[in-house]
Amino acid sequence: MKQPTQRRRMVKPSRKFLPIFLSILWVLLLSWSNAFSQTQGVPAPVSTTAQESTGPVPSPPEAPAPPPSGGTTAAAEQIKEALTKESFAYVPLNMLDPFVPFIAPADSVPQTREIEAEEEDLSPEHKKPLTPLQRMSVAEIEKGLKAITWGELGRKAIIEDAAGKGYIVSVGTPAGDKNGMITEIFNDRLVIQQEVWD
Repeated sequence: MKQPTQRRRMVKPSRKFLPIFLSILWVLLLSWSNAFSQTQGVPAPVSTTAQESTGPVPSPPEAPAPPPSGGTTAAAEQIKEALTKESFAYVPLNMLDPFVPFIAPADSVPQTREIEAEEEDLSPEHKKPLTPLQRMSVAEIEKGLKAITWGELGRKAIIEDAAGKGYIVSVGTPAGDKNGMITEIFNDRLVIQQEVWD
């Protein structure tokens, strides 16, 4: 009685192992060529029995080493002297300080509102630097109004300045170049109350 033969299915190697295999092959080839070049530079030892039978083997001529220049020997001596010292001294001549920032901070004072004669007697609390929204005109705020949202936390609006930075504002946020404040937020617009002196 003949038993049925089972055919085994040949599994193809996955292609994801191909780069790994090629990398290993490349490393082996490089190490082999490096070892081969090192063995070519040094002649192999010859047994004494082979020398007696064939005669003396001439040694390859050695190229004389070029004489070192005066600058390289002086530099080599300085390096050797610095390495053999027992103590080390750091001399930062003409070197950058690694703890100093590359970009120095600006010496200018932040922009503040122009103080009029009537405001000179105000307390320092009212002379704070202006926010980016307080530096924007009403036209810029109108152009930069991107979204209005509302929910459990109340109504909020998103205003984008010319640089592309967005600001989330709500009722009571100072905005506008004339000491303005956002008083109401509707579905399609903001109401900004400003001080205007005639």
